[in-house]
Amino acid sequence: MIHWRLLVVLILTILSAVGCSQPEAGNAPDTIVLGDSSRPVYRCRLASGPVKIDGLLDDAAWEDAPFSAEFIRRTHVVPQMPASIGTRMKVLYDERALYIAVECKDSDIWSTFTQRDDPVVLEEAAVIYVDPLGNGRDYFGFHINPLNALVDLKRRSGTLETRPRIWRQWKSWNGEGIEHAVHVDGTVNKRGDVDNGWTVEIALPFDALGVRPRPGDQWRVQVGRMNRPRMGGIVLSSWTKTSTLHMPSCFGVLVFQQ
Repeated sequence: MIHWRLLVVLILTILSAVGCSQPEAGNAPDTIVLGDSSRPVYRCRLASGPVKIDGLLDDAAWEDAPFSAEFIRRTHVVPQMPASIGTRMKVLYDERALYIAVECKDSDIWSTFTQRDDPVVLEEAAVIYVDPLGNGRDYFGFHINPLNALVDLKRRSGTLETRPRIWRQWKSWNGEGIEHAVHVDGTVNKRGDVDNGWTVEIALPFDALGVRPRPGDQWRVQVGRMNRPRMGGIVLSSWTKTSTLHMPSCFGVLVFQQ
């Protein structure tokens, strides 16, 4: 039996092996031109009130945050693409934190990992990467599964290397004050019924990230999802058009507004 650490390396290798391509028209609500590439942009609004981290997205502040376009789907080793795997996000910020919500349609929700820094990407998970400085080297990653298990990491090397030693170094970073919650519309690990989906909500304190944005600042961000249908295989979906989540050159742009 293959050890789970080797499986993590295999998954990360799949997610890191292929470069990105340019977004097609209509894949994002807006675009911004940076150098010689056009990337999706999300205009992040200042929260009009408090944001309670419970996975429900029913706070008044979230009403002012538009959903992104549905994420772009990529299939890995799936015999048949499911008819609909809808994934989209919302983002807000205030003086304290960046708030990201990921809505995942899913007819069969399952996960087994429950502890912090468990290898949740081996199963079903939402994946968030935040590069405040835009240098593609020192960026933060957050993986959350339907059981609300969190992996938080800081990528320091600026390389696609995914050996277990490097992966352990990334995971040694723990963000102080991170809040996260998942709301499940269905039943986790009941494979015989039909679920509706699950929603992730996370608050990333700027003190933990070491950077505090001002209106007009631009951060690089990638948000994606690992889905494993009952038929087997992996369906990867992402905000930007890419075949890998671990590719800073493919990250979209988060623009902070007043």
